[in-house]
Amino acid sequence: MPLKGIRMCSLYPKQIIRQMHDIDILVDKENLDKVRSIFEKEGYTYSHSMHHDKYVNKDGVLFEIHESLSVMENFCDIFKNPWENTVCNGMKYEFIPEYEYLYILAHFCSHITFDGVKLYGMIDMWLFEESHRDLDFIYINRIAQQCNVERFVSNVRKLKGVWLYGEPYTDTYKELTEYMLGVSESIKNTTVNSYDTNQSRIRNFINILRHKAVLDKKEMA
Repeated sequence: MPLKGIRMCSLYPKQIIRQMHDIDILVDKENLDKVRSIFEKEGYTYSHSMHHDKYVNKDGVLFEIHESLSVMENFCDIFKNPWENTVCNGMKYEFIPEYEYLYILAHFCSHITFDGVKLYGMIDMWLFEESHRDLDFIYINRIAQQCNVERFVSNVRKLKGVWLYGEPYTDTYKELTEYMLGVSESIKNTTVNSYDTNQSRIRNFINILRHKAVLDKKEMA
């Protein structure tokens, strides 16, 4: 079952906008040997990391094969049995929408905590929500509360309203914007002009995002 980037890129107006360096696939444990045989037959080189198998070909195309979902500790109970939260359409498996939203959230939290990657995970959440208007947020918020991220979910969703739909831009959301876009204190404290220039770039970025990542997608529907 495809995971993460390969699933998310279809939500963007152009798939190239949502870049990814590998293709993540969830495979049940009893089929791992079959998967390895298929990849090696196709000329891929096998290696193993702590959480998944890796297959790369001579062109650098990289697949990561997961037998379980690697998430932060506070999400472990939610994702210990992922196949129980899937639907099958012919040969295609996918998570039920609420569970996939929670997985996008968990992956986003992991990147923020360990890698400092903030922006695309947030936009993934927004675009997934835009494309699944009937998400059960009573259920999602209950699970988020269990995982101690309910406030985080609320702020990310409110920031969408600020960035994309013109809701009030309070000091709290200015700080969140600076954090998500990686505006450091050193930049803010250098000169007024450099900070104003950076704020102008932020505004330009938000306008591009509003029109290209959301409005264009609706126009294409």
